[in-house]
Amino acid sequence: MQTLPVSMAAKVSRHSNFALPLYVQLLAIFLGLATAASVANANSLQFRGNIKAEARYFIESAPHSTARQSNVSLAAEPEFYYALAEGNSSLSLTPFLRWDENDPARSHVDLRELNWHKIEQSWELTLGVNRVFWGVTETVHLVNIINQVDLVENPDQEDLLGQAMANLTLIRNWG
Repeated sequence: MQTLPVSMAAKVSRHSNFALPLYVQLLAIFLGLATAASVANANSLQFRGNIKAEARYFIESAPHSTARQSNVSLAAEPEFYYALAEGNSSLSLTPFLRWDENDPARSHVDLRELNWHKIEQSWELTLGVNRVFWGVTETVHLVNIINQVDLVENPDQEDLLGQAMANLTLIRNWG
């Protein structure tokens, strides 16, 4: 039996043993739970989101041996919203998942939102991880003053990460 050099064996095994990344497995679990919950109670669960696929192929091969001739990337941002039985509180979950074929630093999972929201006659309470869009408008985009920016996903600072918070709003006649 012929053995491969260590460096070549590592390259072969990296591409021949296919396993789904953890974040793809988590997305499959969330989709499964959403499907099961929607069958059980279709009125209280809402699901929406975005799925994006990117592909690049360069006709000419690169002069450097480390450069790839093609690249595939997949991203998903599902949003789950569940209204609880009493009607005045809800749960929401928005994860973000990206898988990149060639760039492990770009492959990541982020939690954009995971919060519980309660509404009463004179107050509202939100607990968990949330994104807040508040600030001043600066020509093209909103200036962010609370959330961290997702520089891995979008260097132009338009994508925000979730921030742990507790938000209490008091509703009064005087404002």
